[in-house]
Amino acid sequence: MTGRAKYFTKKLVRKGDGLECPNEGSVCLINLQAFQGEENPLFEKKDETWIIGQDSGYVSEIINECLEEMRTGEICKVSIHPCQELQDHLKKLDTSEKLAIDHQIELVSFTKAKNSWESTFDERCDYAQKQKAKGTRYYKADLWLFAARHYSKALRSLIISRTQLPSDKSIEDFSLLQVQCYLNLAACQLKLERYQHVIENCTKVLLNDSANIKALYRRAKAYTALNDFDDASADLNTALDLEPKNKEVTLLQNQLNQKRQQHDQVTARAMGKMFQN
Repeated sequence: MTGRAKYFTKKLVRKGDGLECPNEGSVCLINLQAFQGEENPLFEKKDETWIIGQDSGYVSEIINECLEEMRTGEICKVSIHPCQELQDHLKKLDTSEKLAIDHQIELVSFTKAKNSWESTFDERCDYAQKQKAKGTRYYKADLWLFAARHYSKALRSLIISRTQLPSDKSIEDFSLLQVQCYLNLAACQLKLERYQHVIENCTKVLLNDSANIKALYRRAKAYTALNDFDDASADLNTALDLEPKNKEVTLLQNQLNQKRQQHDQVTARAMGKMFQN
C-alpha cells in the first residue's frame, strides 16, 4: 500500500456544493463523529470550529487533508489504518490511543484563508518556514508522508515567491530555504521509495549547486535502488572528489559495487540458461 492510502482511506457519503475547497488557515465549521467499529461510537462534536493547519497530531493531519478536498455540505467517512509507522509513532508518545478508528466529517461551512498569490512576499516566506518546521517534526517522528506533505507546501509557496523577490531581500537566504526543502522532501521520498521523485528534486538542487553533497548522495541512493549503476557511480565519484573522507558516501559506494556485482551475476546466469535452451 503506497501514498496516503497507507495511512487512511476516504469514502464520500454525500456530495457538497460549490467549486471551492478550504485551504491552509481556513476557518471551518464541521460536524465530527468518531467510531471504534460500526457499533461503538466514541464521540460526536457538532458545529466544531476547526482551523486547518492549527492543530497537530496524526489524526488532525488526516482531517486537515480531507477538509482541503471537501466542499460545503460534503460528508465523508475516513478510516485510519493501523500501519506500522503510525503504531510506532504512538509508542513513542506513550499513549493508549488506538488507531483503528473511523471518523465521519461534515463540512458545514468555511471561511477561506488568503491564497498564496494574494499574500505578501514576507507572508509566503513565513508560511514556508512554518511548513518546513512541521515537516521536520513529522520526519523525526518517522511519519514521512505527513512530512513530505508539509515540505511540498513550503516549496509551492517559495516557487510563487521566487519571481517576486524584493530588491532588499537576500537571494542567498531565500535560495538556502528552497534547497533545504528540496533536500528534506527528497529524504522523505527515499523513505517512501519514490525514487524518481528523489532524482527530480535532487537534480533541481544540483542545477544551481553542483557541489551539494546531500543532493549527490540522495540521488545516488535513488539511482542505486533503481539499478541505474552508472549514474549512481557518477554521483558518488563526484561526491568523493569533493569530500574524500565522507563515510556515508563511501559506504554507499561499497553497497553499489556489491549490488552491481550481484546484478551482473544474476544476469550472466539468466543469459547462460537462455543460450542452453
